[in-house]
This record gives sequence, structure tokens and C-alpha cells, in this order.
Amino acid sequence: MQKSISKWIVLAFVVLGVAISQGLGSDGDSPTANAPAQARDAHSERAGAAGAAAGVKAAEKQVEIQRFQNESDISSAETKLELARLDLKKYLEGDYIQEKNALKGQVEIASEELALARDTLAAAQRLSNGQTSKPAGLDAERFAVAKAQRNFERAAEKLKVLEDFGYQRQVIELKAHVADAERELKRVTLIAESALADANIKVARAKRIFEIVIESARVASESSNSKTTPAPTSSNMGAPTELVPAIKELREQIDALRAEIRELRKLLNADGRK
Repeated sequence: MQKSISKWIVLAFVVLGVAISQGLGSDGDSPTANAPAQARDAHSERAGAAGAAAGVKAAEKQVEIQRFQNESDISSAETKLELARLDLKKYLEGDYIQEKNALKGQVEIASEELALARDTLAAAQRLSNGQTSKPAGLDAERFAVAKAQRNFERAAEKLKVLEDFGYQRQVIELKAHVADAERELKRVTLIAESALADANIKVARAKRIFEIVIESARVASESSNSKTTPAPTSSNMGAPTELVPAIKELREQIDALRAEIRELRKLLNADGRK
């Protein structure tokens, strides 16, 4: 019987100790012992907010840099396209006409030289008619005619190659350069738009992170203020406000248990006296 009563007494004090321990906190620390931790948390929150704000500024700066880079890249691509179009126009309206006219002039000169050489040869042949021996100058005139003929044919061939092949080839090549420059401008523009959009997304993400950090700090501060432990009193033993009713109930149960233990001791003493 005495051993059973002793077990009840021990159990009662264990329950009381657990209740008081839970009332003081999960680690059994007093409110003043949490002050350094709260100070560290506040410092960490300020550092996190400062880092998030710096992240927003860095992301916004990157947007500005990307915008300048886009302007430079697009301007360069537009210049290349403009030059390609100018080269095509220059050839169609300038170089080709100039080269064609030059070759036509060479053909006309060669044609006149050929005609002159033939006239000279014909005159020399008339003078040599009736002579028993051919004049020495007749062979030279024939050579001049042959030379003039070759020059004329060469000039005419150059003009034909230009009109049939050179012109088309050059136009196709220059138009291809224009098409390449147009595609390059589109490519650069798309890349620039994508890069700028990505930079803006990073700004939005950085701002969202900053908002989350600030909101988290606010919630943590409000939570810390709402859970601030009141000064220890005889009624709550320094427990947080939300634990006071539970501790009060446990105390009432322990008091009832103590009363039962006293009654058991009285019965035990009465049995002993008998």
C-alpha cells in the first residue's frame, strides 16, 4: 500500500514538471534566454531584405544594359541591311550600266577599227592589181584586218557574257545578300526581344522575392510579438498565454490527486494504529 502511494506521488510531480516545462517553451528556456536568438533573427531578416533589394536593383540594371545592347545589335543589323540594299541598287543603276556602256564603247571602237582595216586592205589590193609581184605592204594590211577582227570579237564576247551571265549572277548574289541581311535583322530582333523579356522576368522574380522576404519578416515579427511571453507569475509560471489554460487544468488535476493521496495516507495511518 505504501509503495502504491509513493508511485502516485512521484507521478504527480512528474506531471507537474512536464506541464511547467511545456509552459516555459519547447527547450525549457526563459523569455530572457530567447532575446539573443530574437536579435539574431532580426539581423538575419534585415540582411535578407537588403539582399533582396540589391537583387532587384541588379536585375533592373541588367534590363537597362540589355536594352542598350539590343539597340546596338539591331542598329548594326539595320546598317548591314541598308548597305546590302544600297549595293544592289548601285549595281543595277550604276555599276552595271557603266560596265555595259564601257563594253559597248569597246565594241563600237573595235568595229570601226575593223572597218578601217578592211578599207585599207581593199585599197592596197586595188593598187596591187596588174602587178607581177605583190607589194610588201599588202601582207601588213591583211594582218591589221585580222587583228582588228579579233579585237572586235573579243569586245563583243565580253558584252555578251556581261548581259547573259555576269549581270544575272551579280544580281542574284546581291539579292541574296539583301535577303541574308533581312533574316539577320529579324534574328537579332527576336533575340533582343527574348533577352529583354527574360531580363524583365528576372526583375519581376527579384521583386517577388523581395516582397516575400518583407512579408515573411512582417509575419515573423507579428508572430514574435503575439507569442511574447509575459513576466512569470504564480498563476502561469512564465508560460505563453495560449498554454495558461492547459497548465491551470493540469494544476487542478494535480491538486485533486494530492487530496486523494492525503486521504490514502490517513487510511494507511489508521490501519497502522489498529
